[in-house]
Formats: sequence, C-alpha cells, structure tokens
Amino acid sequence: MDYQIQGGNKVTLKDRDFIAQGGEASLYAKGNQVFKIYTDPKAMIPPTKIQELACLDRSNIIRPQAVLLDQRQNPVGFSMQRIKQNVALARLFTNDYQRKQGLDTQHIIALLEQMQATIAFIHSQQCLLVDGNEMNYLVDSKSHKKVYFIDVDSWQTPSFPATAILPTIRDYHSSQFSPLTDWFAFAVISCQLFLGIHPYKGRHPDFKKHDLSGRMQNNVSIFNSEVSLPAAVRDFSLIPTPWHDWLRAVLEQGQRSAPPSAGVPAASSMRPVVRPKTVHGSNNFIITRLAEYDSPIRAVYGRNGQRVVVTADKLYLENAAHALPHPAARLIVTPQNLTPVFAWVEQQQLKLLNAHTQDMLNISLQAAQVLVEDNQLFVIYQERCTAIRFHELGGKCLAAPGASWQIMPHATQVLDGLLYQNILGQPWLLLPWKSQSCAVLAVPELRDYRIMSGRYSQGIAMLTAYRQGRYDRFCFWFNPDHSQYQLEKTENIEADSHHFICLPSGVALHLVEDGVLSLFHREQSLSKQILDPVLTTKMQLANNGSMVLFSTENVLYQLKMQ
Repeated sequence: MDYQIQGGNKVTLKDRDFIAQGGEASLYAKGNQVFKIYTDPKAMIPPTKIQELACLDRSNIIRPQAVLLDQRQNPVGFSMQRIKQNVALARLFTNDYQRKQGLDTQHIIALLEQMQATIAFIHSQQCLLVDGNEMNYLVDSKSHKKVYFIDVDSWQTPSFPATAILPTIRDYHSSQFSPLTDWFAFAVISCQLFLGIHPYKGRHPDFKKHDLSGRMQNNVSIFNSEVSLPAAVRDFSLIPTPWHDWLRAVLEQGQRSAPPSAGVPAASSMRPVVRPKTVHGSNNFIITRLAEYDSPIRAVYGRNGQRVVVTADKLYLENAAHALPHPAARLIVTPQNLTPVFAWVEQQQLKLLNAHTQDMLNISLQAAQVLVEDNQLFVIYQERCTAIRFHELGGKCLAAPGASWQIMPHATQVLDGLLYQNILGQPWLLLPWKSQSCAVLAVPELRDYRIMSGRYSQGIAMLTAYRQGRYDRFCFWFNPDHSQYQLEKTENIEADSHHFICLPSGVALHLVEDGVLSLFHREQSLSKQILDPVLTTKMQLANNGSMVLFSTENVLYQLKMQ
C-alpha cells in the first residue's frame, strides 16, 4: 500500500514491513521509521495533539512525528522514530533474563534514574503519561543502557485529556490524573524491576489470591510483613535505601511524592527474603551437590551426554573450563567427532570457533541472532531462518548453511529454542523438532497477546504472554510429528518463568510454583503433582540426558526421586 508522509516523501508498506497489530492499529517498519496505521481512520490522533506532543523532543521519547496520508489524502496514521534492537521493559523483571544478560542492580538503578529524569521532563512540559504500565517502555537489547517511552499518542496534553489506564498501575486513592499518579505507576514499575514481582502480589491472609485492586485500595503491599512471597523474588536489600523508604511510603503507607535520588544498595533495615544457603533432600527427593563455581550460573544443558555449565565468563564442558569468546556465545557439539564449537554473532556475521583448537571455522554468513535447540544451530537474518550443518573431513571441522525457512523480519521473536511470529495479526510458532527440520504451526490461542518469553524442548513449548495487565502461561505439548498439540493455560501467574525440562523418555518436569512439581508425559494427558517444600522457584531446572539437575546461585545439584 502506498502512503504519503505529510510534508515529505511517499512510502510503500508491504507485508514484509509488518511488525504487529493491536486493537486499533497496525505497525510497520521502513528504514529508520515506524508507521502506525489505524484500522478505523476515525480513531486517528488529532494533528493538533501531534503538535502539542512536539515539545517532548528527547531521543528516548518515541512521539508521533508526521501525519501519514492515504491515496485520497486522508489522515490514516503517523510516523515515529524506529528503535531497531529492543526488548520490552517487562522482560527485565525476571531472574532468568537478568541472569542470562548479566544485568545487576547497578543496571537497574541506571535505567530507573533515566526513567525518573524523563518523567520529570514530561511533567515540566505540562504532559502526563497516565497509563505508564510496563508495556509502554522498551529497552535497547544490546547494552540495556537506554529506555524508550512508547505509546506517546495516548498521553495527556494540555488540550487532550487521557481516559485509559490499566488497573495494575492505577492509583485508587486519586480521582484524577496528576504528576503524583504518574509517580505511583512508576513506583509499581520500580518495584518490579528491583524485585521481580508486582508490589501487590504475593499472598496475604485477609485477601483472595488475585485481589490486586483490594490490596491496592487498602495499601497492603509486599512491604507488609504478613505477605508471603515466592522464593524467586529478589532480596529487598538490593533496593537502595532512599528508594526502599520511598517505595514503602508510597505503596504501603499511601503517601504520594516524587522519587528521591537512588543512593546505594544494601540497608539492614529492609525486609529480608530468607533463602537457604544449602539445599537438602526430603522424603521425596535425593539431592546431591555436584559442583560450585566462581560466579553465578547462567545456564546448564547437555550436549551429546556431556554436561555444559555457563557462568559469567566461562563455559565448563564437563570439568574442562573454556573462556567464553563472546558473552552471548552458545555451544554446539558436532555429531561426527563430538567437537565443541562456539557460535555467536558479531557485526552481523556468524562466528564459529572450535573450542579445542581455537581455530575459527571458515563460513561467511550474515546473521542477526542464533538459535540453538537440542544441539542444532539456526541463524536468523532478515527473512530467513537457516539451519547450519556440521561435518568433519581430514581432522578439520566444517560448517555450511542447510535448510531454511521464510520468516517475517520485523514480526519474529527469537525465544529459547523456538521462534514466535505475528504474521499479519495471526500467531505462529516455528519449532526445530528434529535434525534440519522445523515445524511451523498456527496457534490462534495466542492472538491479541504480547509474548514476553518462551521455551521449547523435546516436544514441549511453554510461553508467558501478556494481555490487559495480566500474565498467562501457555503450555503446548506436541504429537510425535508436531502436526497437532494439546494446550494447558494458566491465567494470572505470579511471575514470568519457565521452570520445566523434558527428558529423552518424554517425561516432563514442571516446577509450577514453590513446593509444587508437576510430572507429565508429552504424549499423554495424565499428570502427577508432587508437593514438597524443598522445591522453590529459585531453582533453575536443567537436564543432561536423563539426569535431572538444578542450580541456585553458583551451585549445581542433581535431583533424584527417592
């Protein structure tokens, strides 16, 4: 479709330019711009509001820039600055994402200070965010040092009041929007970034499990000593003292004020989250301590029967330590001679390194991201997902492109072991389920959701999806040829995490919540739950073949049934 940028050039938007579709509009990317096109042109933001938003001229505020006209010169949308590599701020709430990306409290403080300064600037221009929920921010996914404000067209300006706000960040103690209601929403987001949980979740004996609005109206937050919290919640001592005091005052005591300067973490007066330093067995399980490492464990997996443990700067193949050639390097073991090969992307080129000889493999292939599942390597670049084949000849390890699949370049998310695609508003999964082969399936149950995270392993996919202020978990298990699936949906989960593994036998273990382990077979509907307080969502489940493992902090354990 051809459009005219008012006061500028014409632009042609094709299906390959599609990013996403929401309730009232679709987004397309072209060059350094994003275009929002309304399904119903009558819902188009008034041009005078675009003019009022023009004062918000900061590089991290993605405001409407120019009106987009259709072929009849009718306004149907607008253009915006494009942020090419980004991730939803909500991804940073989780322990899993922070651990894999190597993010610490200083990263979080820097982002919050940037957000605080930007919100203060917005207020100085007589504007309000109003609906400052976690989906209205993006973070650059390379350095995680810059946060972007999006959905700016819904903000309140002097002539255009805002009307919509999600209940998860609503200030129930105010009858009208103001800078203080914006700061209340910011307090909610700050708490989630520091601790990994909404400040009015957890369980209190006087409230039902999901009574978020009741807790908010009565100022019963996680700072209340009677609230019990999941084990995965990060320690309160990570919050700098001034921010801890401000969050407690706003969320628990009902006060309203702008946040202070950050200060430094660690304060002895904060509420502790008690965590055992060692993990012991129980009547259900035998737990064996296997190894302790110099820094926190980021990932554990198996490669052709060999155990792989990844820390901040090293990869341990069984007991042999290898320096990581790149922070995002993944390991593949070749099928012929079991040669360990590191794979990563650098300057949009695939890099492969023989871990034994330290020789780079001779391959020239453009790449944006790599995907590894079940010791298979795939390269993502523009409109293609390409499998990489390894073979060895004369003692030399060789690699070459194999089969490939077409994907939507701007509407594809690379998750853990799978791809999610929003194809013109319809959700699809691409699953690498056997050597040099991917299954592509429509999953209409995910329509109108935003995918936060996902993991696929051995015929099971688990995704966390967001809609209207709520996080739901979708668990798909597929038949042997991946042509059909069964689905289990869990609504309104406490935290975004995928504590599951699937063993070669087809038996899956899913750590549903603290103290609850679900066992089921990927080809059967029967399941069994084991209740045991030794199990916590702080455990990161993994497996090496049929051996069940888990890690906490920098210690690796084996888990066996009694």
